[in-house]
Amino acid sequence: MTRPTLQARVCHRPVRRSRALACSLGLAFALMLAGATATDPVPTPESTNFERTLLERLRPDDRTVIMDIRDYLGDPASDRAAVWTAQQLLIQECMSSNGFDYHPVPYQPITVDITGRLGERMLEERGRHGANTTHRQPLDNRTADPNAAYERDPAWLHAYSNERTEVRFDLPGGGVGGMSTGGCLGLSLRTLYGPDLTAYVRADMIATNLLSLMVKTALRSPPVTRAEDRWRGCMSHLGIPTDDTGEALTPDAASAAAACHRRTQLKEAYAAAFLTIAPDLLAQNRDALAAWKRYRVRGLQEATRVQPARPAVACSRCRAAGCAACAAARCPRRGWCG
Repeated sequence: MTRPTLQARVCHRPVRRSRALACSLGLAFALMLAGATATDPVPTPESTNFERTLLERLRPDDRTVIMDIRDYLGDPASDRAAVWTAQQLLIQECMSSNGFDYHPVPYQPITVDITGRLGERMLEERGRHGANTTHRQPLDNRTADPNAAYERDPAWLHAYSNERTEVRFDLPGGGVGGMSTGGCLGLSLRTLYGPDLTAYVRADMIATNLLSLMVKTALRSPPVTRAEDRWRGCMSHLGIPTDDTGEALTPDAASAAAACHRRTQLKEAYAAAFLTIAPDLLAQNRDALAAWKRYRVRGLQEATRVQPARPAVACSRCRAAGCAACAAARCPRRGWCG
């Protein structure tokens, strides 16, 4: 049975896990490069202040767009979360009608760090926790896939989404985006966003990867790479490693490393690059961002039609009732037990 459509960035799982072209994996990879995490990060005061400084130095319109994308990805109460829940219900219903089980995939907020996770923050964290503990977790390990066992079945995969329907398109900054649009995945997307999935997927991937592209481009700019070389030289002179060794810095070493950071003006170089690159990328992708906003509005409207009113009593007792009863009652994601 078809239902109305939904919207808001829904990261869709790929048919073949190894293919970065699929929407969810492509987003995760790009955000991981830029300093994103699907966990609940614990930002340091320094990083929070630096982010605030960057945002305050942007033009108001640009600041609004960047904060909107950031909150859309990272806020557990964003429209992305509502659409995700509705899409999981659509896929589950479709798979069931085809004789297959499907367990709704838990929603994961994704936090993008626009500060580039530069020297001082990393050194503070290394001094406090050790180099391998930076309040982040690899995206691939964030949660177990509740449908992993089914994905070995070609018939299940074909019902979920088949690769013959894959759409592809060029993305800003190089590279190709795309995803499969057939099966129950495609049905859920068309229900939420309408028939032109190429336009939707392209707008969605551009918008949700734009902050990571800003960070990556700023980090690779010549002024920043030169400042980083100076910082590494300063650290080497002091005998302080700049690579992840797994060893925590002593308080004195951490203080000296922070002094290197300030002396080489790495943060200032990054800020200058980011504040030049961010407005340019926003301007270059204005049309895609406008389309993305329209799809978000449509998706959220359709998501409210897809999800029936949920019985409060049943959902409040969902954990005690068990997973099957919870899914049958279509309780909010946070009430599901797996």
